[in-house]
Amino acid sequence: MLFGVSLGGMSLARGEGIALAGLLLVLFVAELWRKHRASGRWRKSLFRLTAIAAFSFLAVIAPRLWQNYCAVGFPSTDDRLVIGLRQRLATGTPYRAPAGSAAPLRERFEYAGKVAGDNLRGAYEPYFALAVLGIILTAAGVRRRTLFGAALPPGGWRAEYGVLAALMAGAFLIFFFSVSAYRYYTVNLIYLMMFTMYALSWLLELLKRHRAGFLVPAGVALLICGNFWNVWTFLAEEEPRREYELGSWLRSQSGLFAPDGRRPVAFSGDVVVWYFTGFDRINEIEKPKPDFFNRRDYDLIILDAEDGRLDRVLSTPDFEEVPGPHPDIARIFRNRNRSFHE
Repeated sequence: MLFGVSLGGMSLARGEGIALAGLLLVLFVAELWRKHRASGRWRKSLFRLTAIAAFSFLAVIAPRLWQNYCAVGFPSTDDRLVIGLRQRLATGTPYRAPAGSAAPLRERFEYAGKVAGDNLRGAYEPYFALAVLGIILTAAGVRRRTLFGAALPPGGWRAEYGVLAALMAGAFLIFFFSVSAYRYYTVNLIYLMMFTMYALSWLLELLKRHRAGFLVPAGVALLICGNFWNVWTFLAEEEPRREYELGSWLRSQSGLFAPDGRRPVAFSGDVVVWYFTGFDRINEIEKPKPDFFNRRDYDLIILDAEDGRLDRVLSTPDFEEVPGPHPDIARIFRNRNRSFHE
């Protein structure tokens, strides 16, 4: 039961974790079979324990699956995965993250700064670097006990490493053939955490030997303060509440955009507002990138309040602005060219 609940928690904490949860459940069944196959009652034990784990897992994620099914039409743990699912079902090809294009040097620096900020926020690269260092130290521990005077972790191959390797390889294959984007692979960092701890332990002893141990409590204090600040800034923001109110208001006005009773189609770059509408969506990050000026198969446009195309939309007679709450968050436009019988 605890195993199933843990898998559910992992899938909710990071939506793509559901792929690893499935792999772990398969390994769980394989391990039960290996341990109980000598028993005459192994089939009964295998079925009972697997059913308990699977039921506990589904009980944890079921509310999220239902919430996303009502909102976007797919029982997904994460609405971001829906982009890839729709692309896969519509074309039979996996979604690929848009490739970068040539840009002025200033824009490249701005983009690099944004990427660095996003990754430092999740600490993906530092964790990965420490995990690689931990693997190297583990390999070095086969032949020696210390390196630069600091103790190395126990070297040699362990059976658990094989399980981790199988999990990571399976996750890479799943995401490569379904939703191939960099951020989805970072969930594998969880399973490298033991090597991250090996590296941190070695670095801690190395600092103490060089009388720099005072950096450790200072670093821990900085990390704790940074995490509290991250949580506080998110809770103190008013924007998420207003995005929810705008999306809910649009949901209540669905008949204005689709009077024939079907689910409206929104052309939206604002993921959060669209999510709370419950509408279908044409996503601007799909490839080839859609252009709402050259399409007719949508009912409304949800544009960020600072979108550079606002002036052009306002001057185009094909679009009619719909007054709604929180225009500082997003502006809403009805597509006058939409045929309700298409």
